[in-house]
Amino acid sequence: MDGQYMYLDPKELDEAIVGETFDEMVVYSMEKIIEILMKVNSWSDDEAQDWFDYNISSSFDGKMVFVYEHEVHR
Repeated sequence: MDGQYMYLDPKELDEAIVGETFDEMVVYSMEKIIEILMKVNSWSDDEAQDWFDYNISSSFDGKMVFVYEHEVHR
């Protein structure tokens, strides 16, 4: 991935990147983001999930720039 991609802040969330789309959007693992937020901020799972829901997944600047994948267990 090169400099034309947009990334989430803080930089620690780069560890949650699992790929990219053909139209140059970064794909993040929701589970890894939650784990990183818990570790970096000493938050519970619920606190990290709430912060993700409000500050990351609901943030929208008029165009879609991030994709979040969620693991499905069967």
